[in-house]
Amino acid sequence: TERGSKKREANLGDPDPVSKLASTSSTVTIQLKQIPDNYSNVPPFQLSNEEQKQMEQLLNEPVGEPNGLLHKANPPGSNVVMGLAAYPKNMGCWKRLVGSLRNSGYDGHIIFGVHKEIPQDEQDYLKEMDVTSYIVDFVDCDSSVLGGEAKGGSAAVRGKCAKGIEKLNLEWGRYEMARQWLNACDTCTGWSLVMDTRDLFFQADPFASLPPPKEAKQDLLFIEEIAKHTSPLDDPKRWFKLGNARFMSRVGPCYGRSTFKAYAERPVLCSGTVIGTRRGMHRFLSVLVGEFYSNNQKKNKNCKSPGMTDQWNMNYLYYNGKFGEYGRTKTIPWGTGPVMTIGHPCINKNIPNPNHSQKDMIVFDKETGLIRNNWETDDSKARIAPVVHQFDRCHKWIHPWFSRHGDLFNTVPTLAWK
Repeated sequence: TERGSKKREANLGDPDPVSKLASTSSTVTIQLKQIPDNYSNVPPFQLSNEEQKQMEQLLNEPVGEPNGLLHKANPPGSNVVMGLAAYPKNMGCWKRLVGSLRNSGYDGHIIFGVHKEIPQDEQDYLKEMDVTSYIVDFVDCDSSVLGGEAKGGSAAVRGKCAKGIEKLNLEWGRYEMARQWLNACDTCTGWSLVMDTRDLFFQADPFASLPPPKEAKQDLLFIEEIAKHTSPLDDPKRWFKLGNARFMSRVGPCYGRSTFKAYAERPVLCSGTVIGTRRGMHRFLSVLVGEFYSNNQKKNKNCKSPGMTDQWNMNYLYYNGKFGEYGRTKTIPWGTGPVMTIGHPCINKNIPNPNHSQKDMIVFDKETGLIRNNWETDDSKARIAPVVHQFDRCHKWIHPWFSRHGDLFNTVPTLAWK
């Protein structure tokens, strides 16, 4: 489905950007919506004086040196994209991930954790694309940090740790890796993106629509999932609000449920794409990792992995104000800004299984066929969604789409600085 959309571009230099939503379609009925001028998603709770001191202590703690440097790149840009992609054979992912990013013209840092047995051709490709890589050696976790046995597909990230970070499983430890990588990168002084790697690709430079970090009033940006105030369809089953069974079943047994009502209707924030300046990202990673370590010291096994997951722990921390600096922390509404999260919109619980791979809420650009941000204007730098995340829930249509847009991934760009 291709639709037009109208919205004034949100300016991160403005603490209260306006988002006016409108859309038309010949195939579905769209609920016209408007985000109020003073839209904000400020946490309903704030830090106490004691909690503020504890956060400041976390931020001042020394950051460890990263393990396993395989190759150090030297791109000219100051922005950085980071993630864990330690799969034994991963060339398809590298081309989709790194190829699409470099083909966008991005000249900043790319830092990945890679498998210790990464094939030579993949190493060569990453070097050619000027990627910094660190070997991640999987080891058994310290027995004190597991609250139970991780089973199924989650066992790989929730049941194993990385050498040197044995008290955080891989799901949690990847944030400590990113904290160490960022700290070790002296020239990573611009924007940072900490991201998932398996289900993400780029259509444009992820930071092109953001102001220079020194001019931005916010230094930490969370990405909202689709919500009541941003959904093209007036259907609660297609929204992703925090008052859901998964959040309550993961977080309640550890933290209790006393604060849930205050943010039950708020949008879920995605832990797989978080953006910040160097300072803001350090704050995010230090607070999140600090909470992981704190939970691992608790007697309540429900606070540990695999019961507690990064996604729901991060949401609990945000809505309880634990990241502090409320004037410098912001959530970006779905369908706007650097990241378009398409996973939930691709699922329609109103129809029988398989209910994935829907595209009635996805907007494709009429000229290029690329995936658009629903609520960005034609003159916006984020009109074509720079980052597309969670495409794996849309596989029936996304793989044919990949075939039609192979130029995004398969072309090996010549880097001007090499």
